[in-house]
Amino acid sequence: GYNTSMNLVAAGTPCLVLPFDQNREQRMRADSLTRFALMTVLDEKDLDPGRLARVMENRLADEPDSVEKKRLEINGARNAAEWITTAVER
Repeated sequence: GYNTSMNLVAAGTPCLVLPFDQNREQRMRADSLTRFALMTVLDEKDLDPGRLARVMENRLADEPDSVEKKRLEINGARNAAEWITTAVER
């Protein structure tokens, strides 16, 4: 799910995700998150044991530097609270 994916991005953990087929938005979000994490988005065909093993080996072989050096802002609640506090103080 979305929360788990965000936890994986924050942790910097190499991972594989399989979006729910009936939810087009899950795949779109997962594809977008691959710019910020060592994340591989799987398809149903990737669940073949031999193929899945190769995908896992490839993901684990990737270096952390292979991900773009883009920062994903994941502190929205804290940032919003700081913004509100600053606006109220003015």
